[in-house]
Amino acid sequence: MNGVFTVAELDRQLGIPGVASVSEGNSELPRVLIAGAFGEGEMYLHGAQVTSWKPAGNEEVLFVSTKSRWEEGQAIRGGIPICFPWFRAKWDDPHAPAHGFVRTKTWQLESIVESKNWENENTVAVTISTQSDEFYFRSSLGCPPARVFPRFSSNAHHHGS
Repeated sequence: MNGVFTVAELDRQLGIPGVASVSEGNSELPRVLIAGAFGEGEMYLHGAQVTSWKPAGNEEVLFVSTKSRWEEGQAIRGGIPICFPWFRAKWDDPHAPAHGFVRTKTWQLESIVESKNWENENTVAVTISTQSDEFYFRSSLGCPPARVFPRFSSNAHHHGS
């Protein structure tokens, strides 16, 4: 979806009743909540960070630090991050954020799709994207199990695909 939308608009347009919803999380940051026979998950659009995964019949399996600063420009500590376009400290810029700047950006929610897998089980795929002057990055996160399918392209070659 192109443009800026409120959390309520995203939920109305992309949410799937009883399966996936968009709501405000910590510090009113937008997040996607998913639930089904496979378990429950939570992903923040801030940093495209998966912050919770509870497989069906099990407890939480991800750690998120109580020291996380839930605000723009700060990375969420813990969970499953996307580190891009570098990992660790940036060798030529000591002031750049560790593990890349996509961890501190709010990503755009493109779609939430429910389907069946090869075993005829319900699955949910959440597709998000972000871009800068130099690149376009799209990632789909699927449940179950948590799968990440990143796609990267230079903006010079991106034409809305």
